[in-house]
Amino acid sequence: MRLALTLAALSLALPMPVLAQSADPQPETAPSPTPTSGGAEKIICKQEKVLGSRVASRKTCLTQRQWRERAAQAQEELGRRTRTGNGDN
Repeated sequence: MRLALTLAALSLALPMPVLAQSADPQPETAPSPTPTSGGAEKIICKQEKVLGSRVASRKTCLTQRQWRERAAQAQEELGRRTRTGNGDN
């Protein structure tokens, strides 16, 4: 009897973390694309993996200039963290 109650309690408790985790996480708010004086820039959308998940991804749409700026910022941050060791400085 005790084993049956334990198994029943476990079967109810195991799905809870799955239900608590959202399948569609809140998208990160990206800066809205702003056209340059030369005309509208082409918007490029990419699927990005969600940190901490093996299967979840989100779609991010930015202009070509914004993608370049984002890559440059990531490269700068990587260099800074590499120079300082742990990235705290």
